[in-house]
Amino acid sequence: VDCHRMQNGILHAIRRLLDRKVQVQPDAFQLSIPVVGIAEAAMLTAHLLGGYYSIVSFGRHNAMGITDLARHYGLHTSLASVRIADISYGTILTDPDQAITACQTAGQQALEQDGADLLILGGGPVTGLAPQLAETLRVPVLDGVACATKLAESLVACGYTTSHRGLYHPC
Repeated sequence: VDCHRMQNGILHAIRRLLDRKVQVQPDAFQLSIPVVGIAEAAMLTAHLLGGYYSIVSFGRHNAMGITDLARHYGLHTSLASVRIADISYGTILTDPDQAITACQTAGQQALEQDGADLLILGGGPVTGLAPQLAETLRVPVLDGVACATKLAESLVACGYTTSHRGLYHPC
């Protein structure tokens, strides 16, 4: 995904929402528009594209939180694994080639050892690396930021809003 196109898409979606004069309800801190997270959007997309998915992330402290998110979203039964790439956030930002190598190694392990059909790259710093990894690993590799951006754009384009019943009922 071209980062400039993605940024323009985000800005366009925000402009469309602002043009609608989105109502913020200060007492309930609720928006009248859907809020899309990168992890949830990527997991939902993975659910549509394959049987089992694995998430390649960074920092051992993230593994439990990612697994908990999948459980919270009801998408844990399709989660094959969370693999932690052997690289620091700082190195990801300064050496993309090393980041690709670390993600490729962790992704290959997820495919061969954990039974994943596709991969999600977990974390904003790896935005833009998915196409290269997909070509090398020969499976879909999802970029969470791209998934969230396109989901948000489509929700806005369709005119959908967040329900105010049940889970999101204002208290």
